[in-house]
Amino acid sequence: LKQGETILITWSISRMKRALLMLLSAAALVVMQLPECGAATLWNVGRVIKENLTAPTGAPVRLPDGSTLSTIRIEYLRALYEAHDRIGAVSKVNSELALLIEPAPNARAHFGQRMIVVTTGMLQIIGADPNMIAAVLGHETGHVTARHSVQQISAQQATGVGAALLGIFVPALRNQLGDSAINLLGNALLSGYGREHELEADKLGAEYLYRTGYDPQAMLKVLGVLKNQ
Repeated sequence: LKQGETILITWSISRMKRALLMLLSAAALVVMQLPECGAATLWNVGRVIKENLTAPTGAPVRLPDGSTLSTIRIEYLRALYEAHDRIGAVSKVNSELALLIEPAPNARAHFGQRMIVVTTGMLQIIGADPNMIAAVLGHETGHVTARHSVQQISAQQATGVGAALLGIFVPALRNQLGDSAINLLGNALLSGYGREHELEADKLGAEYLYRTGYDPQAMLKVLGVLKNQ
């Protein structure tokens, strides 16, 4: 490489690193702020609980915007909140808990490893069983404890993300990399955990259930229920 090309690449890599940090920080900030700004689909569970303090068992959950979740009973959300509190105490994980209005059954430890999101679709199929609710939270807390998202981006995807950003900030390289490499940036930030990480989260989750008085066998029950969906 000529001296000018070397300087250009060095400068571009520096911009690449700053851009990646800014992108990750912005993504984390957006996700963490959604429950506080009253997003239509994502709600802080503690806030929703406060809106339903006097609701009797069996009542549908009322959201802060006045709408009602007809298929989600208040006891589901109370069990979710209690399990999150108990598991957080034994795992030493201080995370936010959010409810996503989404019919697909899912749960996820999100950006920054400090927010656990559970969908209404998940609560619909496991809400009547506090042990299964705890199993879902135990598993996601296991991901947080093991810092799987951080490992995923830094170890598994760093090379691909670096190449993608280099292609963005050094336009001359874009044609060599192709659009598929550029698109790797989005895939790196949104892809799921691998089998090894899932097994580790299961192991940690079962330990948290045992230590908090929940049934560790509920981990298997959740898998069975989800398999039938």
